[in-house]
Amino acid sequence: MFTIEKQIAERALEIIKKGWHQGSYFNHDESCFCALGAINRACEEVQGVGFFSAMNQPETETVARRLDGIVGGFVPNWNDDPDRTKEEVVTAFEKLVASYA
Repeated sequence: MFTIEKQIAERALEIIKKGWHQGSYFNHDESCFCALGAINRACEEVQGVGFFSAMNQPETETVARRLDGIVGGFVPNWNDDPDRTKEEVVTAFEKLVASYA
């Protein structure tokens, strides 16, 4: 039922595990992504759209709002909290993937 969204969530988890970032969608060489940046990159890869076009895809919005619910707030603010850790972000994405099971 949520096939595309689940694929986006799974790919975003892989992206975050490789490298996590705060303060912008990605770092200078695009090797690390914030939570929302990882969702956008995953949508880009899964759906074959450009990174910034991915922001306007309904599947991206659905996945991001689901992650909002998991973290209990607006993902960008949660991600960029100075006390946030990569481990917390990975755990949130693991819960996101599990929510599609």
